[in-house]
Amino acid sequence: LSIRRQRQMCIRDSFESGSQLTSIGRWAFMNTGLTTITIPASVTSIDNDAFWGCSSLTSVIFESGSQLTSIGEGVFRSTGLTTITIPASVTFIGESAFNNCSGLTSVIFESGSQVTSIGKYAFRSTGLTTITIPAAVTSIGRGAFWSCSSLTSVTFESGSQVTSIGEYAFSDTGLTTITIPASVTSIDDSAFNSVSNFTMNIESGSSLNLTTGSGQSLYGGTNVTVNLLS
Repeated sequence: LSIRRQRQMCIRDSFESGSQLTSIGRWAFMNTGLTTITIPASVTSIDNDAFWGCSSLTSVIFESGSQLTSIGEGVFRSTGLTTITIPASVTFIGESAFNNCSGLTSVIFESGSQVTSIGKYAFRSTGLTTITIPAAVTSIGRGAFWSCSSLTSVTFESGSQVTSIGEYAFSDTGLTTITIPASVTSIDDSAFNSVSNFTMNIESGSSLNLTTGSGQSLYGGTNVTVNLLS
């Protein structure tokens, strides 16, 4: 069962207990007046732009036992979300999924998160202040946290498997320090563009070939101090 496009304006949407809905289609609720929605546990995918432009949507709750695996491109772009908890079953967060959610200050990944990829611009221009990247994540896409000016803390879970950090991933953030996991093999140009006076700690065992010391320019950042942790 799936929902395709719901054109009428709505304030609140609810699903009957025991709903067997498995997918929410592209543009299903785009530009509606939704303020809150609870996604049934049976839903496995939310397609591109499903809630795009729902500026009054401040609350999205996933039922306990959620089977959701993918959040498509632009799904919650330009909504009024302030906080969201992403189910552990989700493996993929698409391009611009939460782009321009300026009021979004908290994103929590459930314990045991299976997310492997954070897509391009996924959290660009949000109000995030802190984020913990699940250990299962292997790639952080271009501009994933670009222009998150209030973002001052990025933590990678113990046992992180991340290997690549894309261009502009943390550009124009408020970062003052970050610890790069040993698993990271590539950091693309301008990943920290316009971030200045911050410290980059590199975990022991890293294959990144960086010069330690202070005052250097690195990945677009200026006056960067690099420490190799023992």
